[in-house]
Amino acid sequence: MKLLALSRCLLWSLLASAVLFSGCRDEDNEPTAVFDAAEDEALASGETEAMDNLADDVLGALYSQTSGKTTSNDTLLTELLPDCATLLLDSIHPDLPYFQFTIDFGEDNCLCKDGILRRGRILVTASGRLREAGSQRVVSFQDYVAQDRYQIEGRRTATSQGANAEGAFVAEVKVENARFEHLENGRSLSWNAQRTRTLI
Repeated sequence: MKLLALSRCLLWSLLASAVLFSGCRDEDNEPTAVFDAAEDEALASGETEAMDNLADDVLGALYSQTSGKTTSNDTLLTELLPDCATLLLDSIHPDLPYFQFTIDFGEDNCLCKDGILRRGRILVTASGRLREAGSQRVVSFQDYVAQDRYQIEGRRTATSQGANAEGAFVAEVKVENARFEHLENGRSLSWNAQRTRTLI
């Protein structure tokens, strides 16, 4: 009987130890997983915002150029894009107005003015006068990789709501079929979203 009791005691001790060890292991991994997801989301959000801003800057320069305020496309390229990137004007109709263009960073890594390596293309279509209510700008990514390890896909549509009471421009941003993949470790993040963006 003492042997049986001792065996039971030992069994329960081993089970308790196994559960405790398993619990500690999960707790150790969970913060890392949460941190990785947060890091991926921050990187994806920061890079897509950067390309949104670049598309808006190029679009603004094109509006100014076609309205006669600027005349040099070389100046536009020098100020906004690195030498390794190419601006392809696919379709321009200033009278509508309607613009369709591609920013091509090439097949090899291109060092951009913000210090980020990029390759691939962003495709931009814009209709309506810049920042007027109802105007729309669509940015999509094609074979796009940042820092030689972050691949980004998807489509972002910004529809202007005009200026708010404080004079800042407001846009509704819709994100469709977005996907972020870390090419080195295989982590990926997919999402669709809709939010309001205020431009100061």
